[in-house]
Amino acid sequence: MRNTLSVLSILLIIFSCSTDYATTNEDKPSEQKTLDFTIDGRSRVFIIYLPKGYNNATKISVIFIIHGGSGTPQGMMNIADFKPIADRAKIVLV
Repeated sequence: MRNTLSVLSILLIIFSCSTDYATTNEDKPSEQKTLDFTIDGRSRVFIIYLPKGYNNATKISVIFIIHGGSGTPQGMMNIADFKPIADRAKIVLV
């Protein structure tokens, strides 16, 4: 569990770094990325959703959505469709 949190923290730092600090385009489309990792010998899949108008130059809230043991990240994204909320409130979903 500690390794998983470390990986997620590193991912957030990576995605928040950019050389384009002047971009404040509200029309920027949303973006969804799927990342595959092996942690402690087990395959882990993370989906990161960046809301419409996401800007690396500002602080932004993050919601971690955790599925059950038999679920999948994509299944959870389909069942609990937080994308409209993330776009409206400018929240990153993981």
